Amino acid sequence: MVISTALSLFIVDKLGRKPLLIYSIGGQVLPLIGLAFSDSTILSMVCVFLYVFAFGIGLGPVFWLYIPEVFPLQARAIGMGIITFSQYTLNAIFSATFLPLLSSLGYNVFLIYSGLSVIACFYIFAKTPETKGKTLEEIEAVWRQKAREKGVAMDKGA
Repeated sequence: MVISTALSLFIVDKLGRKPLLIYSIGGQVLPLIGLAFSDSTILSMVCVFLYVFAFGIGLGPVFWLYIPEVFPLQARAIGMGIITFSQYTLNAIFSATFLPLLSSLGYNVFLIYSGLSVIACFYIFAKTPETKGKTLEEIEAVWRQKAREKGVAMDKGA
C-alpha cells in the first residue's frame, strides 16, 4: 500500500485523476474475480496483494484529492463533511455485511464486489469531469455550464 500510494504521487498529475481512478478500480476487478474462484492460498495472497496495490495507486489517495477539487469553494467544507461521513458510513456497512454475505454466498461475494467495481468504472468514465491541469475556478465553470445546459440556476456565490 505504501509503495503504490507513493507511486500515485508521481503519476496523478501525469495521467489525471479520472484515468487513475478508472485504472485503479478496474485493476481491482480481476483480483476480486480471482478471489472468488481461487482454491490456492498462494493465488489468493497474490490477488489480495494486487487488489491492495490497485487501491493504493488510485482509489485510496486520488479520492481524497479529487473530491475537494470538484466542490465550489463556498461548498467545499460542507461537501467534504458530507462525503467523509458518507464514506465512513459505507465502510461501516461494508464491514457489518461482509461476513454475513461471505457466510451465505461463499467466495461468490467477491463477484458482487467486482461487479460493483465495473459499474464504478463506467460511472466515473461517464459522469465525472477530469480536473488535471485545471484551476478550481475552471472546474467550477464546468459545473456551472452543465447546470445551464440542464436549466438549473446556480447562485453566483455557491
